[in-house]
Amino acid sequence: MTSPLWDLAFRTYRPVQVIRVPRKFVMPWLTDSRTGEVRAEFADRFVLAK
Repeated sequence: MTSPLWDLAFRTYRPVQVIRVPRKFVMPWLTDSRTGEVRAEFADRFVLAK
């Protein structure tokens, strides 16, 4: 993890609203085992990248 110190100092910090996860790096807890899509409880924060 990195520190946002310089981004905050130079006012270039942009908070991430939605986290894009490449399909080949998706964590088992994130997806529904039947559909392979993001589980409903995580859908507001995560999307699978194409």
